[in-house]
Amino acid sequence: MIKNDSTAESAGRKIFRIGLVTCASNFERHQIMIQAFHQVLKKKGPYALYVITNYGIYYGDHFSWRGEAADYSLLDHIQLDGCILESNLASERMTGQLAERLRKRRIPVIAMNLNIDGVPSVNLKLAQAGRQLMKHLLEDRRCERIDLVVSPGHNVIFRDMLEMYREELEAHGLPYDPERIRETTVSVQNGRRMLNRIIEADPAPGLRAVICVHDVCAIGVSLEAEALGIRIPEDLLVCSLNYSQNSMIFRPDITGVDRADRTAVSLACDLMEKMISGEAVPPVSHYEGILRYGASTGCEIDEVAAERQRQALQHQAVNKIEMGGQVSRMMQFNDDLEKAESLGDWAQSMYDTLQDIGCRGVYCCLNHDDLPYIESNQEDRKTEDSPDYDSRMTVVTGFSQRTGEIRNLDFPLEELVPIQPAPGDQFLVLPIHHAARSYGYMVYLNDDLPIARYVFRIFQESLGSSLDNLHKKMMLKGNIRELDRLHMEDQMTGLYNRFALNRFAPEYIREGAYTTVLADMDGLKTINDTYGHLAGNNAICMIAESLREALSEGDLLLRYGGDEFLILSKNTDPLYWERFRSGLNGRLSRSGEKQKLPYAVGISIGYSICDGTGSCAIEKQIERADRQMYENKKARKALSGQKNPV
Repeated sequence: MIKNDSTAESAGRKIFRIGLVTCASNFERHQIMIQAFHQVLKKKGPYALYVITNYGIYYGDHFSWRGEAADYSLLDHIQLDGCILESNLASERMTGQLAERLRKRRIPVIAMNLNIDGVPSVNLKLAQAGRQLMKHLLEDRRCERIDLVVSPGHNVIFRDMLEMYREELEAHGLPYDPERIRETTVSVQNGRRMLNRIIEADPAPGLRAVICVHDVCAIGVSLEAEALGIRIPEDLLVCSLNYSQNSMIFRPDITGVDRADRTAVSLACDLMEKMISGEAVPPVSHYEGILRYGASTGCEIDEVAAERQRQALQHQAVNKIEMGGQVSRMMQFNDDLEKAESLGDWAQSMYDTLQDIGCRGVYCCLNHDDLPYIESNQEDRKTEDSPDYDSRMTVVTGFSQRTGEIRNLDFPLEELVPIQPAPGDQFLVLPIHHAARSYGYMVYLNDDLPIARYVFRIFQESLGSSLDNLHKKMMLKGNIRELDRLHMEDQMTGLYNRFALNRFAPEYIREGAYTTVLADMDGLKTINDTYGHLAGNNAICMIAESLREALSEGDLLLRYGGDEFLILSKNTDPLYWERFRSGLNGRLSRSGEKQKLPYAVGISIGYSICDGTGSCAIEKQIERADRQMYENKKARKALSGQKNPV
């Protein structure tokens, strides 16, 4: 069980690994939640917090990209003592799937603001604050109409709000009209669209209110109202549920229900502590929202609170100046990744940039079996049935105060990071994927969320695409090499063809001294006429193989014509080439006897040596070697009793 121990007392004790699974689509609240969990658990004892997150946007029943499959499949592999599924995941269906997989591994699970069968949950109870808000609008402000903008993604809040909205209208003798309820996803733009739809549906004048489940939509409604000349609060009251205090710096006069996140975090950590120790916990634990009034509902704002908001806004403006420079550096980083010509270049660009983001440790962990794939011209090694992550990962680049620089270190996936956790560690895990492929993940070790929103997005969007781009570069280079090979390769013998001479001859000429050898098969016409062209082809291949075996490394061998072969060598010893000539025919004779061929295979050879003291054009060298080769052929035929060369 997690206890409140000092560092000295907890040394040598088990480090409890607590997973926090979130989505960063609402980044400000996401940041607050991570820091709150870190602060609460840090006081409880020897723990490490593993934050697995993405930047996917949830649209009612699906993520805009791979939020479900790629980002959270890590949970199937890593070692955890407990896991909290935070409400930004947005989908009960998805959260239920994650919870079921964890529970099968006997890992305690808690859901935040999502009701999952059999999983303890900590839910915001809107009833008290929501009813207070409705009574203010109906009784104090005497609203003639209240429209509701909801996001079905926030399931618990969605259901609670609908129930409370209907009950309060009926309690005040007003009809419940489902047409006044607008469902939308969370964004400023959608808030603006909602207001236009509300006006189009009921253009009649009269004081009215719009309640948005999310403050971002409420901001959109307010901005559109001002653009249309609608006065707030004289003509329209705007308020929000699911309110986040740090959003007040964007629109401080919106009335909202504070979600009291830190209260929920403390409650969730207490429940997790009990579950790890085997104690029973209630199926649902509620915490109450607190209504905070703003001028958007016609109330006066607390001047002390307003001043704090103004200071926060000013601080943010200052940060944006710094942010511009950091964004510029990150865009340069993105360009460097895209220009990388090897995985080593890619890792070095990342290493150079990550040292500036202020973390105690950063690790780029890629699938071990993906490393050769990324730098190869192979097609995708993964199939639809392949896992997103390999059983072993490789840190291609990383560093920390604990380990120093790390390069190309393998470790088991279940460990998630290449270092043993220490009490109070916080690991932020950002998956790296592109299209339908997962490459690995980034791990950031820090006391607080180490990267700002813009950096987060650039990393999430660029790392996978740059690795995919690197692989495509390697495939293109491989294809070019293959085309080049096919262009210069003789298909029958596998040797270089005459096109290769222009490519490689300058290397020998440039260094001065070299030898040019021209070899021509004896009696090819006789073999073709007597035994057929297949026999002739076999004889040519025998010669090609014998030449390949007899030559030294660094010699260039190519098929110069039908039965002619050309050799370029840096060996300029004439005795060597005399022995080479006689030894080659002996090799061919033995090979023919071994194959029991009914015909003899021989070869005539001539060579020309350039000593490097004068000009040795390749054409002149070939011409001299050709004359010597015909002299050798005449001599060989004279010895065999033939009258005419073939």
